[in-house]
Amino acid sequence: MAGVSEEESRFRGEAKKVGGKIQFPLLVDENEVDVNGESLYKYECDDICKYLLETYGDRCELPWTYTLSRFFAMPRLLVASLCRPLDQHGNRSIRKNLSLSKIPDKPLEVFSYEASPFSRRVREVLSSLEIPYYLRNTAHGSVKRNEFKDRFYEKYIPPLRRSFGLVQLPLVVDPNVDDGKVVLESTDIVDYLKHHYW
Repeated sequence: MAGVSEEESRFRGEAKKVGGKIQFPLLVDENEVDVNGESLYKYECDDICKYLLETYGDRCELPWTYTLSRFFAMPRLLVASLCRPLDQHGNRSIRKNLSLSKIPDKPLEVFSYEASPFSRRVREVLSSLEIPYYLRNTAHGSVKRNEFKDRFYEKYIPPLRRSFGLVQLPLVVDPNVDDGKVVLESTDIVDYLKHHYW
């Protein structure tokens, strides 16, 4: 959410309508309803994580790294927040001219994984431009990796990577261009987003 006020942002006003305040993260689950028959929503990252695990994670096991990372999350989040204004993340210059950004007809599709700083850079720019997108988390061991390989392996992934069974992330698919333009490499993706949507 790039805009600092409801007037400057495409989505902050919409978020305020959900829970009556502007606070993030905000999760809206349209599959569940609250006592008023409205889509269920949650604030606070710990509450959201707990809800997702209890509601959708019945067949998953939490790795020890998840529990451990909760104790070290604040220093990492602080560093990430301090880096947000840097130009390579695209935020400082984008925020000055947010009104110039274009809204795509269809949401983009982003294959990434949380631990990747390159994936984070792409998500930061998408958020700064307030471009709707579907996030396909493609972590190690994820079933999404099979989908990734089926769709992109032969055409977009170099032979050496394929020979080791590796993927290349982040990868963005723009369904608004050429029936699904595919862009790899975080710097190329950021340049593409700035060129086409800002």
